[in-house]
Amino acid sequence: MPTRERDFASLNPQEEADGGARFSAAPAIISTAASDETVTKEVSLTDAQPKLPGGVCDLPFRASASDIPLRRTHTQESLERTIERQNDFLLRVIEALDHPFYVIDAQTYAIKLANSTARKNARAGANTCFALAHAADSPCEGRSHPCPLAEVKLSKRPFVVEHVHFSQDGAEHHVEVHAHPVLNDAGEVSEVIEYCLDITERKAREAAEHRLEEQVRYAEKLESLSILAGGVAHDFNNLLAGVLGNAELALLKLSSAAEARPNIEQIKEIAFRATGLTAQMLAYAGRGAFFFKTLDLNRLVTNAADFLRSSLAPNMHLSFDLAADLPPFHGDPSQISQVILNLTANAADAIREHGGVIILRTGNITLDSPSPARAPALQPLQAGRYLWLEVADSGCGIAQEFIGRLFDPFFSTKFAGRGLGLAAAYGIVRAHGGTITVESKKGEGSTFRAYFAETAS
Repeated sequence: MPTRERDFASLNPQEEADGGARFSAAPAIISTAASDETVTKEVSLTDAQPKLPGGVCDLPFRASASDIPLRRTHTQESLERTIERQNDFLLRVIEALDHPFYVIDAQTYAIKLANSTARKNARAGANTCFALAHAADSPCEGRSHPCPLAEVKLSKRPFVVEHVHFSQDGAEHHVEVHAHPVLNDAGEVSEVIEYCLDITERKAREAAEHRLEEQVRYAEKLESLSILAGGVAHDFNNLLAGVLGNAELALLKLSSAAEARPNIEQIKEIAFRATGLTAQMLAYAGRGAFFFKTLDLNRLVTNAADFLRSSLAPNMHLSFDLAADLPPFHGDPSQISQVILNLTANAADAIREHGGVIILRTGNITLDSPSPARAPALQPLQAGRYLWLEVADSGCGIAQEFIGRLFDPFFSTKFAGRGLGLAAAYGIVRAHGGTITVESKKGEGSTFRAYFAETAS
């Protein structure tokens, strides 16, 4: 700045000897370089400030930056406005995201930045990622839910994982967490950027598709087993008919005192019992003899009550809770009675060791839309009107891994079980346009509910 430099040079020696009193009282404009900008600073020189020859001041020796008021040039103000606009644009981009977005401190797990979607789902008082998303007191652990921040810190690479997050109201959300590292000058991860995609609906669709696939596979298995069981039972019945017929003929030819007569009578009794076994196999296969008529479900249950009580041990208690005014339905009385007996016998086996309670309930329901099956072994109910029979026990319960196999023929969790009681009951119920549901937990008892369509197909 030539004008100011001439002023600095015109100072006489006396003024310099006097400590530059006139110079120190005059303002000076000093230009310095800051990064790639030129910043003009206006200062007032004091006697205590050292001066270089010719009156030129060295700014670092003269005053600290905090002591110097700044007069920003047009260039700097324009740059700052540009930076502000860029920051505002980036914030608006982050706010526009319809999924949670976070910037997390890699050391403390504290959330340094979050968009409105993330804040909307935030739990009160949560200031760390694990507190906000999981209502937890420490970072995520375990193979099923590895901590994305820890994985990114370790690998310094992006990481994707599925997690379960909880919103303010405690609702569970399946999310896909995408985590990306932010590196500092030393090449270490200082922050982690995370954004979460809600995949709850996708997981529900996948679960529904999986259940449907299991139901199809199980239906195909049931069909194959039904064909096999029906064929075996039919052929076995023919053989038994020959055994029973010849046993009857032999008894007609033997006198009452004949030595062989007890043996022939035992052959006849065993063959007759075997026909009951084949009848259950045919029932499971849906090839039993059905004679449909209008029935009263409550009457069928009460008619079986005396027989059921007589078959139970003294430490077993049987009670009934039958709905009033049940509508009639179409079914085979002998087959429905078989279902009642089989389900009650299964409940009795569950409480045989320690005793307990068996409760038989009845009711009806109208479905406006199909009801999905609760297990692969159970076909879904179509829309319509149904009567139901429920048999609940206070026994040992059934492990979840066995629920899907309960209605397989010849499968039993009991040492002496034949595995045909539930299979036959399920076959009969299916033939009546219904299904069976099972609710059970190990050690908490079981509840079987058989549904019968009011008008069997």
